[in-house]
Amino acid sequence: MMSHLFFIIQMTLYYTNGNISNFKGVIVTKVSPAVSLVRRLRSNGVNVIHDIVLSVLNNANFEASYRHILNEIEKAVDTLKNCTEGKSQ
Repeated sequence: MMSHLFFIIQMTLYYTNGNISNFKGVIVTKVSPAVSLVRRLRSNGVNVIHDIVLSVLNNANFEASYRHILNEIEKAVDTLKNCTEGKSQ
């Protein structure tokens, strides 16, 4: 089973290389077995719920900056669906 540290390192590299503005870190909040119709073929799958830590300045442009970063994250996360061993499908 994947360790939390391995996941954190992989996701830190992924988000850093994905140019997520103001990215500071990853916090794993839940790990559970993957539920799949083809479970027999992929019995080692897991679902990992995690938070992304950001640094955002509290100024007049806060909301616009936050929306921009959320758009970056949504694009990055879309490619993570059905991800196996650090490679999205």
